[in-house]
Amino acid sequence: MTRTTLALIVGTAVVIVSALSVAIVRNRPAGESDTSAFPEPLSYAKPSTCGRFVLVVFGSPADEQRLPDGEMKRKVLATRQTYPAPGLYAVDDPTKPLWGIDGRYAPDENVYVPAGGEFVVRIDGEWWKTKNYVAGQRERLPPAKEQAQLDAPAVSFLSKAGVRSYPLKDVVRDKDRLPHSPDHIIWPGGAALNEKTGQFLLYTQDAHRVVFDARTGDVISRGEVGFGSRFAQNVVTVTIALTVVLAVGWAAYAWKRRKPPPAE
Repeated sequence: MTRTTLALIVGTAVVIVSALSVAIVRNRPAGESDTSAFPEPLSYAKPSTCGRFVLVVFGSPADEQRLPDGEMKRKVLATRQTYPAPGLYAVDDPTKPLWGIDGRYAPDENVYVPAGGEFVVRIDGEWWKTKNYVAGQRERLPPAKEQAQLDAPAVSFLSKAGVRSYPLKDVVRDKDRLPHSPDHIIWPGGAALNEKTGQFLLYTQDAHRVVFDARTGDVISRGEVGFGSRFAQNVVTVTIALTVVLAVGWAAYAWKRRKPPPAE
């Protein structure tokens, strides 16, 4: 293999890998999480980060009865038997909630219970049921079904004072960039609760970020993140352009330095 051929192969490979990396990041499916082996609404009790409180959420009784006999079913049924209603409880008193919650369900990995127990943040929706079955970009939900999910709550802030929710259409910026599964808009891109500042950061699949005051539910700021930001897109464009220039330059250098074929 000549130097010229090798240089062309290496340069082409670098360009392809760079382009694929950008494509994967920009079109990645919804972030993975510790999904239950039983993707149905199941009752659970989630402790706060300090362990002094526990958030109790009730699931679907019918789905829970259909669970196979085993540890999971015993744990789910024990939650219903221990606590009289959904809500936030003191760990040492399961008889009466400190304050109750509404009936909307979210798996335990989609709720955040801080140490003080003064509020709870919940990522709403049923997208978690089909988040591992993202369809192609051209396969979209029917318009009416898509609009219904855009109008439904996406994130809620719960406290003794009540519930404050934001519909999905008020959380995302570009709904056309959100991937769909056969049944749901797969919009979450990650979330984090900073207990020291009281801020809740919510990321969406259209490369958007919303920062909330978790104590009140107020929006603090919004902005684009990752490859959705203009700066990042410019960096990627320049990087790819430089990669192409370097590959072409190396190929030209190798061509000039090639050895002449031996004389016959």
